[in-house]
This record gives sequence, structure tokens and C-alpha cells, in this order.
Amino acid sequence: MLDNFTELRFAKQMLKKKQRQFGSFQLPKEKLDAYSRDQNPAVMALCQTLANLEKAEDCVVTSFGLGAILTLCVAHLKRGDHILVSKNCFGSQERIFNKRAESFGFDVTFVDDDAAWNKEVRSTTRMAFLSSSEEEPTACAHKIEERARMLHERADQNIHVVVDNTRQTNRNVKPLDHGADFVLYTSTKGLEENPSVVAGAICGRKDEMKSVAQSMCEAKVCVSPFNAWAILRGLGGESMAVLDRILGVGSKDDSGKVVSLQERSHAQAHGFPALV
Repeated sequence: MLDNFTELRFAKQMLKKKQRQFGSFQLPKEKLDAYSRDQNPAVMALCQTLANLEKAEDCVVTSFGLGAILTLCVAHLKRGDHILVSKNCFGSQERIFNKRAESFGFDVTFVDDDAAWNKEVRSTTRMAFLSSSEEEPTACAHKIEERARMLHERADQNIHVVVDNTRQTNRNVKPLDHGADFVLYTSTKGLEENPSVVAGAICGRKDEMKSVAQSMCEAKVCVSPFNAWAILRGLGGESMAVLDRILGVGSKDDSGKVVSLQERSHAQAHGFPALV
């Protein structure tokens, strides 16, 4: 097992390769004596990198995607609070909100269109969980901005707008630029080029992320140092899974042949950022 000093050296070597892609960041120069779950160099490097990519002030990485959701809810909600959840969320997320939220004392309402979001807001609503759609990125960003503005108009309630951006990733849409308070990711669904490990991530403002980091450590849903290193290594490439979900790149024609976007007769032009 490597100690934190050795891991710090390896993390710095990795960061030198990634710095040109992801901007500047700093790792501590001194030896870290705390537990690895909250002060591991590889994990710290990944958190800073994801925060830079998302234009966020801070980031917390968890051991799995649902762990990020539960950590965020425990950090910012209390018994009796109400959550609005998009019907467009993943099936596992729907199950966790349906079956487990009640045990924490949270009330949950699933909504779909804009009218329903406004109608279903209660005096106890403290969080709105949106899910990015598999549509053109500009349209998705506009939808996030409209819903965030509507929810933030209830200033007296301080509703946290959370966006699961797994379907679009930060290459196409940056929810924090469009009014979201937090953005979530799952590592196996497009965050890295060749997903190899399970993890989740939460990005947001530094003052609001302190309680998230504390809840993550208390619940022991921290990502392992090796998994953090593996994700950091895989960042920077375009995930074909993301392109296929949004544009159908690599889908098959009637004969079963795999065709690219450029080969399609109807694809005369596109505004997809990853292909411009």
C-alpha cells in the first residue's frame, strides 16, 4: 500500500500531463497525515480537475453515482423537506427517491413539464432535481435555465436546483452557467472516455459544498484513491457513448451497417460542440 507522500508524487506527475487541458490547480506540498478518504492527493487532484471543467468552486467525488445524490440530500435537507424530481431521471434514481426518501423523512413529487414544476412547488420545497435530456445541447441548456430561474424566483424558500448532467456531460452543457446550484455526474456514463470504474461527482459553490464533503466522509461513500486516479487518467477524450445517445452517431442503418453522422444524407449541418 502506498503512503500519501508517494501518492502525492504520482498525482503531481499525472497533473503535469493534464494541466494544459484542464487549467491550473495546486496540490499541497506537505505530507498529508489525515485519513485518505478526505485528504488523498489523487482524490484532491480529481476534485480540482472536475471543478475546473465545470467552472465550479469545489467538487466532491463519491464511490458511486447514487452515493452523490444521497450525500447531497443528507447535507442540505432535513426531515419534512420536499423534493421535486424530474420524471426524466434514471430508473435507479427513481427507485431510490420512491423507496428510500420516506425513511429520511423527505417528501418527493415527480414532475415532467414546466407547468408542473411551478404548480408542484410547496412551502416546504427545498430541492429540485433536474435531469439533462438527450436533445441538442443548446435546447437542453435553455430548459435548465428556464426552470432554474422559475425556481429561484421563490427566493424566500431557498430552493437548491440540482442537475444530473450525465446525459450531456460538461463538454456540451455546463449547468452552473445556466442557474443550477449543483451538478451531478456518474463516471460510467460519459464522464471519461473509456469508463473503467464506478464513481459519482458533485460540483457547486464552495460554501455549499462544505457540508456535502462532511456528509460524504461521515457516510463513508468516498471514492478510492485508485479509482480517482483511473478517472483522472481517462478525462479529456470524447465519449462515443455520449455522441451516440444525443446524435445517434455510430447507429445502424436498415442493412445493419454502422454509419457515422457525416454519412447520413439528412445530416447536412449540425451545431454539436463536440463535433465542431
